[in-house]
Amino acid sequence: MEGLKTALIGVVIGAGAAAPGVSGGSLAVATGVYEHFFAALGDIRRNFRSAIRFLLPLIAGGIVGAALFVFGIKYLFDRYETITKYAFFGLMVGTFPSVRRRSDKEGFSWYYILPFIAAAGITVAAFSVGGNSGDVTDISLPLSALCGVIYGLGTIIPGVSSSLIFMSMGVYRPLLNMITGGDIASLWPMAVSAVLTVVLFVGIINRLFEQFYGWASYTFFGFLVGSTAVILPPLPAQLPTAAICAVTAVIGAAASYGLSKRLESAP
Repeated sequence: MEGLKTALIGVVIGAGAAAPGVSGGSLAVATGVYEHFFAALGDIRRNFRSAIRFLLPLIAGGIVGAALFVFGIKYLFDRYETITKYAFFGLMVGTFPSVRRRSDKEGFSWYYILPFIAAAGITVAAFSVGGNSGDVTDISLPLSALCGVIYGLGTIIPGVSSSLIFMSMGVYRPLLNMITGGDIASLWPMAVSAVLTVVLFVGIINRLFEQFYGWASYTFFGFLVGSTAVILPPLPAQLPTAAICAVTAVIGAAASYGLSKRLESAP
């Protein structure tokens, strides 16, 4: 039963990682598996069976979630891009209370507001200065490897939305087209570099949480808030469409808030 619950959480994280503006690491924090994930990876040599018992269903669920969701996300973005972005905005906002409670798990200090504001400000500034010059026409091997590094960081660092960065780089839709078109083999450089990134950085991130939990948690919380803010497009001029966007965001926030509360209270 515990393995099934972990797999379902993996599906949620994998699906969220495929959505622009949604951080897989943030969803891992919100669902309560983030620290367990790092602990299992760090302890895999000493307690191999226990670590694998947790990691396998989580990773399998993540792969299934991403694979299933990517087809739906392509359909939604092709037809209802603005409404879809408002839905993602609501989904992320709904996780904020849960992330805040987890950030305060070891106590709160007003000093933590400083890294929170800095992280949020840097994220908003980076994407405001950045911008998208259009989709690339060809994803080369080096570009695919770079996408893997970004995806790996988005998996392990809360607030870093790899899909949102892909959009700013102009590679998000080409990647969707490759996956939905069955051109999975061409993405092997991305897969390899993503795995290597997680392996290389997991120890550093784990050490940060062990020694500076509050500072690290509020820094990543700031990244989460900043990355959520930048995906919000202007409301459409047409009143009916604007109303649908607003309602969709509210429903998304309520749904993710309820899910976060349920996952927090689950044994």
